[in-house]
Amino acid sequence: MKNNLFYRILLSYTPIFFVVISTLIVIFYIKINTESQNQIKQTNEVLAGHISRTMDSSLKLTEYVILNQLLTDEKIKMFYNAKVEITPFLAYEISKKLNDISSMFPYLNDVYVYNKTTSEIITKNTVYMKDQFLDKAFIEKIQREPLSYRWTAPRPYKEFQDTNTTDVVTLSQKVPLSLTDQGILVANVRVSNIKNMIEESTDATMNNVLLLDADNKPFFSQKPVSLSESSLFKEKSAYTGWTTVTGLKDSTSLHALFLFSDAWTIVGILTIMIGIAWLTYVTHRNYKPIQSIINKIDSFSLQMNKKIGGSKPEEFNFILTALDKLIEQSNDYEKQHKDDLVHRRKLFFRDLVDGTRAVSAEYWKAEMERLDLPYDYMSMAVVIVELDKYKDFTTNYSYRDQQLFKYVLSNVIGEISADSPVYIWNEWREANQLCCICLMQETGNSGKNTRLIEIYDALRVWVEHNLQFTISVGLGEEVHNAADIALSYEKAHEALNYKSSLGSNRIIGHWEVGLSLRGDIYPFMQMTQALVQQFKMGDDWKPLLTGLFGRLKELVISNEETQNILNYMVFHFHKELQKIEEASTEFQMADIVSEMSRVIEQIDTLEEIEIQLTLLLDRLHTALIRWQEEHSNHALIVRIKDYINVNYTSSELSLQHLSDKFGLSPRYVSKLFKDAYGEKFVDYVTSIRMDKAKEHLIQSTESVQEIAERVGYTTDISFIRTFKRIVGQTPGEFRKSSGLS
Repeated sequence: MKNNLFYRILLSYTPIFFVVISTLIVIFYIKINTESQNQIKQTNEVLAGHISRTMDSSLKLTEYVILNQLLTDEKIKMFYNAKVEITPFLAYEISKKLNDISSMFPYLNDVYVYNKTTSEIITKNTVYMKDQFLDKAFIEKIQREPLSYRWTAPRPYKEFQDTNTTDVVTLSQKVPLSLTDQGILVANVRVSNIKNMIEESTDATMNNVLLLDADNKPFFSQKPVSLSESSLFKEKSAYTGWTTVTGLKDSTSLHALFLFSDAWTIVGILTIMIGIAWLTYVTHRNYKPIQSIINKIDSFSLQMNKKIGGSKPEEFNFILTALDKLIEQSNDYEKQHKDDLVHRRKLFFRDLVDGTRAVSAEYWKAEMERLDLPYDYMSMAVVIVELDKYKDFTTNYSYRDQQLFKYVLSNVIGEISADSPVYIWNEWREANQLCCICLMQETGNSGKNTRLIEIYDALRVWVEHNLQFTISVGLGEEVHNAADIALSYEKAHEALNYKSSLGSNRIIGHWEVGLSLRGDIYPFMQMTQALVQQFKMGDDWKPLLTGLFGRLKELVISNEETQNILNYMVFHFHKELQKIEEASTEFQMADIVSEMSRVIEQIDTLEEIEIQLTLLLDRLHTALIRWQEEHSNHALIVRIKDYINVNYTSSELSLQHLSDKFGLSPRYVSKLFKDAYGEKFVDYVTSIRMDKAKEHLIQSTESVQEIAERVGYTTDISFIRTFKRIVGQTPGEFRKSSGLS
């Protein structure tokens, strides 16, 4: 059939149109009904809250004024403090005061005070004894059972026998407010006044209000009123315990609002018919281009069938197949383009920071446009973000979690810098280093770009607070040409190389580093030798270790230089104590020395290294002392060592001298010393004399000959020869290198 497709389209849309229109009409009426109900509920909620707050504020004001007026009145205080019946004049004054307070609040029924000691009750009219007072039962009840709320539920009250009973709510307050109980203050408010207050706040034709006490009993009798359950709202006061219930009165006028009228039904049907006619016209008009395409497809299909044989394909299947192939090819091309773009970005990024490609301004602009990246800038800088304690990071997290954290870190940088005039292009250059090229629309002052410092300090703080690890940031030098990016990268990398001295979890700018030992590690060699010597001899070695690390922190040296110095210290420990280890199977230090090397290699900062090395050296020192004490001659050799430390200045100090002093053979003394400290007697005496000589050379202006005599040498020539052999310099050269002439 010629117009088969047209009728298929038309008959496909018409039922949908009819269902949609019908559904919208139903939804419209349901929506109006729902909104009306919601509005009613909101109105009742506001009304209940208003009534409850109005009553609470009025009663609170009444309570405040009564307590303030009465409890601060001297005559009232005299009444409560009285131990016997008060004078008639005082009773008159108090009654007059109560009458004045009642006049202040028209809705107050009565106020009276009760003295527990004298059993007197004073109202605004007269004075009673408790047994004569008609409200005696209430007083006794509140004395037995304190009220749960400040105001009671409605209760009957009358003062005189010949008067009518009045429904009131009552405020009772024990006097004074302290722990002692001298009496009670009672204020009664008419329930009818509360009812009037509620009626003034509502529209009786539309709303109905119920007031319930703390036990959910009605305050006042009312005619039964039909309330719409869906519109009810309850508001309970925390002050009085009363519940205000509001709701709309059922009304046929409200129901009539939601009924369909015949007139609107006819209008709806006509609208649907007009819509169907309009849909038919528009479909017919827009079908003409589709018919032209179908005719071409039919012609093409007929030619193909003549060539290959077969039946004529259905036109929609033909179009669908062609579109599927086109979309698939487009998706493949888009994916390939994205993968290629990511790879080309990483390659160009690496070339920039490595400096392996010459980059002119024109080439920079063209390449950045090709990579779909911004190219305009006033200045650039490279920033490296390094994960602290990377060994712990890889140990604590799986590979998947590591990649997730790295992805988060890359994206957080972009979010933090989104509102700043800085574009940050970042790539993971190393496993623990995220390298960032920052394109800035402004230039920093004095080589410090405060904008970059703010961005990366915010990143550092965010990571510290939200992730289970920390980062350190190296800021490279600000450059103005793309060709100098490699220079900025080197500066940033160099800044991070000083993390051990400057600390982790911070920003290290290129301007903070640059001080280097330049190969002069001799002072550290001396400090290390002195430390090992003190350690081996069992003396207090910790101050020397603290001094060594303090000096390292002062100089701000690189990680590599720090590791070289500390590895030399570990080597010297191993060298000096190895003699003891070889002489005895009981003293083993290989595991501790290996752990010291691991700490130096893996821990980032000097503070952490110092703590860990101190703990390891404590263990080693404890083992050394235990080994020494287990030998029977330990006490004797300690006495010999102490004697040497005191008498090193004597030129007569020798093995023979010690033999005579302690009654031992020279060979036996030498063997004891060697076994205990792994060092010859002569070497030990020489090291002490050289250490003392260096102190004199630095701290005094004495001549070399005088210093030689002070440390036990009879001739200065022998002293100078020994000093140069041990220290590597003559005494004069050593003094000059120490800053003294």
